[in-house]
Amino acid sequence: MSKEVDRDREERRLCKKYNILFRGPAHPWPKDHTQAFQHVSVLGKYFFSDYAAENGGLEAGEKRWKSSTIGRTKRLVETASRLHSTQPSELKWRLDLEKIIYSRFELEIECSEPECRGRLWRSEIEVVPEIEGSIIGKSISKRQ
Repeated sequence: MSKEVDRDREERRLCKKYNILFRGPAHPWPKDHTQAFQHVSVLGKYFFSDYAAENGGLEAGEKRWKSSTIGRTKRLVETASRLHSTQPSELKWRLDLEKIIYSRFELEIECSEPECRGRLWRSEIEVVPEIEGSIIGKSISKRQ
């Protein structure tokens, strides 16, 4: 075989070994999901350090909530780092991380503002229906 073929084969082997992927240009987003992808893109550019630094104008309850979120995030990072260094089984990863992630969903946070009428707390980042007026969109709006 020629040296060029050997070199190509070796490069492919190294790419596979080190999990190096070459992606082509991104495909356009599906029109029906453009808004959702835009929201995900914005969230993907939101850095933890920016979130942690933004405290101006927050009420005391919001500051406690944010502090709790920051604490859970730090605990999640520390746990993931520890798990990465000890390389346990996938089950151990899942059990340790899911405990932290799902703990948030076990909380009920009541809104104390008069306009809330005692309803549960409203998310900072809410679900946005793709198609206004659709059955799903109406259901989301009703629950919000």
